[in-house]
Formats: sequence, C-alpha cells, structure tokens
Amino acid sequence: MRDIGGGFGDAPLLIPLAVALVTINHLNATAVFVGAGVLYITVAYLHRLPIPVQPLKAVSAIAISAGLGPSGIAAAGLMIGALFMGLSLSGLADRLRVVFIPAVVRGIQLSVGILLVRTAWDEMVRSGQFSFRLSGGVEGPLIGMTVALVVAAAVWRRIPGIPVALLAVGLLVGALFGLHHSGPLTLGPEPLRLEGPSGGQFAVALWTLALPQLALSLGNSLMATSSAAVSYFGQQGRSVTPGRLALSMGVANLIVSPLGGMPMCHGAGGLTAHVRMGARTGRATAVYGGVLVVLGLVGGAAAPTLLAVLPACILAGLLLFVGVMHATLIAELRTRRELAIALFIGAVSALTGNITAGVVAGLLVVGLFAIIRHGADQAG
Repeated sequence: MRDIGGGFGDAPLLIPLAVALVTINHLNATAVFVGAGVLYITVAYLHRLPIPVQPLKAVSAIAISAGLGPSGIAAAGLMIGALFMGLSLSGLADRLRVVFIPAVVRGIQLSVGILLVRTAWDEMVRSGQFSFRLSGGVEGPLIGMTVALVVAAAVWRRIPGIPVALLAVGLLVGALFGLHHSGPLTLGPEPLRLEGPSGGQFAVALWTLALPQLALSLGNSLMATSSAAVSYFGQQGRSVTPGRLALSMGVANLIVSPLGGMPMCHGAGGLTAHVRMGARTGRATAVYGGVLVVLGLVGGAAAPTLLAVLPACILAGLLLFVGVMHATLIAELRTRRELAIALFIGAVSALTGNITAGVVAGLLVVGLFAIIRHGADQAG
C-alpha cells in the first residue's frame, strides 16, 4: 500500500499546472491527462522504478502567464520533442552534464517560481480574470467536492499509506458526481483535434518557450533525475541515463503536443516526492498513470465545465503553491557562490520578464568564474 501510495506523491505539482493549462490555455483535457498517464506507465515499464512525469515547467509558466493558445504551446512541445530526440540519438544528452551545474538549474527553477507567483497574483487575483459566481448549478459540484474531501480525509487518517495527493483525486470525482446531479453532463473523452502551429508561432515559441525550457530540462529532467535515480536505487538506478530520459521526453512530446496535450518532462524533485512518499517500484507510478488515463477518458469531456466552477482564489492558490515550491529549491545549494549564481539568474529573469535572458546571463557568469579560476590555477 505504501509503495502504491507513493506513486501519487508528485500529484501536487502535476495536477495544478494541468488544471491551469486546461482552464487558461484551453488544452485538450483528455490529451493532457491520458498523455501524462501513458508516459507514466511507459517509463514505469522501461525502468521498473518510480520515474516521475511532470509538465514542462518553464513552458507552462510562460504559457499561463501570457495566455498562449494550444497551437503556440504545441509549437514549443514539437520543437522540444525534436531537440531531445536529437540529443538522445546523438549521444549528446550524456555528454552535457558539465554545463548545467546545480546553481544554474536552481536559478532556472527560481525564475519559474517567480513567474508562477507573479501570474497567480497579477493575472488571476488582482485582474479578476476568473470570476466566481454561485449560479448555474455550481452548488452541485461544490457539494460533491466537499463530501469527497471529507470522505477522502477520513480514509487517509485510517490508512496512513494513502497520501494526501489522493485527496485531489477525491475532489475531482466528487465534482464530477456533483455536476452529474446538477444538470446535463457529458462523460467520456474530449474530442481530439490536431493543432497546426504556423511558422510565426514556431518562431515565437523558440525564443520565449523552448530555449528557457531546454536549459531547465537538460539540467533537471536529464542530469539531476539520472543522478537522483542512482542515489536512491544504486545499481538499478544506473539504467536511468540522460539519454534514455531524453528519448522518452522526445517521443512523448512529439506525439502529445499536436493533439493539444501538455508538454511533459521528468524531474529530480518529482522522483524525490515519489520516494519520500514510499514509492520503490515502477508499479507505484504505473497505478497513478492508470488513474490519470481513466480520468482523461471518463472526465475529459466534462473537464472544461468542471474546472470552470473553480473560484479564482483556488486556481491562484494552486499556482502559488507550485511557484513557491519551485523557488525554495535554491535552499538545497551548499555554497555562497552557487547561491549567488542562482539568485542572479532569478533576478535577471524577473527584471527582464524573460527566463532565457536569465539563463544566458547565468551561463556567462559561470563561464567568467571558470576563466578566473583557470587563471588563478595557472598563476599558482
């Protein structure tokens, strides 16, 4: 039970961003949840370990902040999928460990956190972009969610192996039940349609979405996740190489993105969440993936209606939680130099409003430090 429960350990990151992308950016709910679920099941089978599946954080944060549509997000997902396929097949993914040091990765995560916090405040709360009115049968979903929360909390108290993340699943089921009894509700998958990005959308997505995500994913999704797998699982974790992670990311994004799905990656933080919650095998995350698949197939068509009843403060709170969680990862850095680099990247990203600018500035600083150190070694 503890192993299976740990498979839900990363839900507090995946679910809020998935909800925001469906609600704000109008991604296809079935493609979002089924895509994530199938990738979870696939990597669980390939590695026999609880390898996480997460939204591409930089892409998600920028897309949510800018209110980009499915075609623009699809352009980013296709480019990132192709890039990581190339990195895997060429062997470069396994040779780039030296560039993306922990300070750069944490600096990018800090930048993503700042952007999500800013989005939660500016775009959702202060602007009143998402209003909430208790009308049109909304009472049913709210009552359903409340009952589901109480029941799930009671079960969790009696069975400690079930994590808090299952409460989110209980809320969704309760909301579906409430909607069903408050008016006509169409269950089943949301119809899929191909998103055909234009040349202009590819050009915009390259600079604003793909490049900042590339830097983050190289450091966190590939290098840090591979390293964490070895730390947690020893020899068995050595199969989780940057090249294999890049391949699964590449294939998944090339398939899911044009269907209106959520661009996806892996992540060291997600692996830690699964392990700390008790997951030790791929079976744990495969079960979670199966739940996501069922959710997308059964509730996909109802998801836009379901999520529309969420008050602005709840949606903002979900993004605020994810943003703060990402920003505080810099606390894991050990030296003042690493902390200074991460803070510098975050500051440049916040001041310019562009994560790519922060990454470029941070890499330049890292290169400058390396030159100075090399000069000092030569002089010595």
